[in-house]
Amino acid sequence: MKDTLEKPAPHAQEHRWSKRLILWAAVLTLANVLADVVIGSPMMVLPQLLEHFDTDQAAWLNASAMLAGAIWSPLLAKSSDIFGKRRMLIGTLLLACAGALVCLVAPNVWIFLVGRFLQGAAFAAVFLTVALARQICTPGVAMALVGLVTSGSSVVGIIEPFLMQPVIDVFGYRSVFIVAALLAAVAALCVRSFIPESPIRTTGRIDVSGALLLGGGLGAVLAYTSLGSDFGWLSGA
Repeated sequence: MKDTLEKPAPHAQEHRWSKRLILWAAVLTLANVLADVVIGSPMMVLPQLLEHFDTDQAAWLNASAMLAGAIWSPLLAKSSDIFGKRRMLIGTLLLACAGALVCLVAPNVWIFLVGRFLQGAAFAAVFLTVALARQICTPGVAMALVGLVTSGSSVVGIIEPFLMQPVIDVFGYRSVFIVAALLAAVAALCVRSFIPESPIRTTGRIDVSGALLLGGGLGAVLAYTSLGSDFGWLSGA
């Protein structure tokens, strides 16, 4: 059960399209694009990653971020209802930035997976940008803004391989994580500078155990399918 602590502030909502709203759309689209970069770009350098870390577990190198997204998204979404959506969006982008930096300097595959776990927080940005748009604009404007933000990030996702491939060819697989870190840092700064805080807060409990249970279950399925052939499908390991 949710109790509203603050009513929507009419003066904080955008009633019509303006230069300020276009700026908001650009910033929220930038934050949304990060999820595509976190998933799509490492796939382009997967052979290099497998060779660098001397492993054949391709599923873990990429799917670990999606698995982490399943844990981060409900936690950050609920936290945003309590602490503010802009604040949590900034925190989400900074977590993704930290994850990219960990991946960049990871000396082994286990540290790399820690970085991918942190990068998985970028998935929550997709939901937070939509929720934030709905609260800082009137319903009619918010509907158009959400459509613009989501479609804009999709278009960027289509052209992303063509933009990233020349960079990868010149600087190697590490350029993927440098770009992700820079994008996350710039997006966090822009959200902090230009996007207003959501005017609605609610009370409630953050279900950490539920999120961990969900992530753990998905991780167990991935571990079984990826490692079963090595250890034996019915072995205790």
